[in-house]
Amino acid sequence: MVENDSEAAAREAAKMFKDSRVRQFYDPRRAIGLAYVRGPFKDCLDQALDALPPDHSLRPHLESAVTEPISKRRALWDALLAYGSRVRWNEEPPMPARWTKQMGFQGPGSTDQPNAIFWRDDCRQLPVESDWHDEVRRLLD
Repeated sequence: MVENDSEAAAREAAKMFKDSRVRQFYDPRRAIGLAYVRGPFKDCLDQALDALPPDHSLRPHLESAVTEPISKRRALWDALLAYGSRVRWNEEPPMPARWTKQMGFQGPGSTDQPNAIFWRDDCRQLPVESDWHDEVRRLLD
């Protein structure tokens, strides 16, 4: 999802990844993102909060988010989800084999420095500093 969420904005954003393995979709009702929050990632906020040290900069954000009932939580966005070629979707989205979720953005910065904070593959692990280009490469390797 992008700030000015629309199909045109989504099509423009999709141009940044030329790899044929990358699939992007526009979901105006945010149904897929909500299905992930209520399904495979339903315990992720609690697990992430438990993993963070008391003085971590993300703690206030997660403490606020975790108090929301699951039915009111925001859709999953700013995330990349990687699946094996044989994964099949049924009623609920499957848990990805690998994933990354941006949790904080520190500004554009230089191209050789991390500019964001990401959770990767396990909500119980501490987030790491990285950028979208490195995260895409990591998932496609």
